[in-house]
This record gives sequence, C-alpha cells and structure tokens, in this order.
Amino acid sequence: MEICATPQISVVIAFYNHEKFIDKTLAGIEAQEFDGKIEVIIHDDASTDGSEEIYRQFAAESKHAVKIIRQEENIYS
Repeated sequence: MEICATPQISVVIAFYNHEKFIDKTLAGIEAQEFDGKIEVIIHDDASTDGSEEIYRQFAAESKHAVKIIRQEENIYS
C-alpha cells in the first residue's frame, strides 16, 4: 500500500437557493489551514437566487481548487 505524500481533502457542498448562507460556508472553507491540497466541489441544483454569483466569485478568488457542477434544471424539489 502506497501512502500519498501530499494529503488531499475534498469538500462537497450541495445546495439549492442558499444565497443567505453560501458565503459563510465558503468563507469557512477558505479559512482552513491544511498542509496539503483542498478541493472544493460545489453542486448547485439550479438555484434561482443569487447563489451562483457568490460561488463563481469564490471560485475565481479561492486559493483552493474549485469544481462547479450546476444543474440546468432542478432535480430534487
């Protein structure tokens, strides 16, 4: 068994219309100190509020690798 020399953490955030909360969540992730790589996976289930603008700005400015998955149509409501 090989041990990874650089640990990695994946943080997955799944939401729909959480404009009021997503900025605090993303700020909390950004504030983490970790001796490795952090990847942030954001899954937006076709939000209709201002959430998309907030997480896209986070992705552009984040020190972490960010992957965005945005549904074209809401599939869980």
